[in-house]
Amino acid sequence: MLIVRAAVQADLEPVRSIADSYGNLAGWPQRPDYLDHELATATLAVCEEAGEVIGFGAVLRRTGIAHLADLFVRRDRVGFGIGRAILARLLPPGVDRVTFASPDPRALPLYVSFGMLPLAPLLYLKGDRAAATLLPDPDVTLTDADQPTLRRLDRAASGRDRPEDLDFLRAANARGLTARH
Repeated sequence: MLIVRAAVQADLEPVRSIADSYGNLAGWPQRPDYLDHELATATLAVCEEAGEVIGFGAVLRRTGIAHLADLFVRRDRVGFGIGRAILARLLPPGVDRVTFASPDPRALPLYVSFGMLPLAPLLYLKGDRAAATLLPDPDVTLTDADQPTLRRLDRAASGRDRPEDLDFLRAANARGLTARH
């Protein structure tokens, strides 16, 4: 029998094991990591079977928007309705629901069935200031964004305010860059 419930601190070890199996912790060499942040500031749920955590998901509610931040199922349990069960518990009624991306082709129809509409592909870009010189337009420069600018741009792009998330990322030494032409 599947049980979906709110996560507690003791669940983070199996949650991390699942996240790590997808390579999600590679960019987080130290703690607190994003899973600690989700437990502290979001709705983090786990699905267990026979007392064992086999999946997890997290929704960040910010400014009236429910952002699905994570949905992962232990690899040997994918395809058994676990992700759907977690989403049914996590996604609140009556609010806009959004998410970013998934490399799993099964995710898109699942997300659509929960009222999320695909708008455009999302590209994850990596690089540093030197990478800007490789852009087709040599007049583009990258600069570090201060927190007010980052919050303004993030709000314009996402439609929500999420200062607690941006502050967490800043504390983890993440950098927000602006591209200027």
